[in-house]
Amino acid sequence: MKPGIIVAKIYGAKEDIDRGNWIAPLIDRRVKVDPHNCKKDVRGIILSAAGPNNLIGSYQFTFLNKGSADGLNVNDKLYIYRKGTSAPGVDADLPEVNVAELVVVATTDKYATAYTLGGMEHFEAGAHFKTAVPETHYLDTSAPAVEDSSTDGPQNQ
Repeated sequence: MKPGIIVAKIYGAKEDIDRGNWIAPLIDRRVKVDPHNCKKDVRGIILSAAGPNNLIGSYQFTFLNKGSADGLNVNDKLYIYRKGTSAPGVDADLPEVNVAELVVVATTDKYATAYTLGGMEHFEAGAHFKTAVPETHYLDTSAPAVEDSSTDGPQNQ
């Protein structure tokens, strides 16, 4: 080191480096991914892929039109789903079919970024997503039993 000059050896780079580029402290951008079911049912659409591809598949990032103000949090599990209502003659009561699984890795008030964990097929901007809210709800076994008030007590038969 000399006044105003530092000599260093570069061991790895993710982008091209040119003379005159600024040097900054290393920022660890890794996010620990620990997907879990969300407590709130949030539905929205995929705004775009984070990269140049139109088709989004496994191990890619996407931008969502919902954020923390809508109930999304980091590590919330999401599903990309399709419903067979767009084709003529298809029953509108068909269930939603999950085709890909994502996890939220960053949020702002209005938007979120998600990472695609895997999927049965690709999807693109405009695809619908929903939070992974369990469809089966179990009774709380620690809650006291509620008696049926429609009867005046035990009925003998």
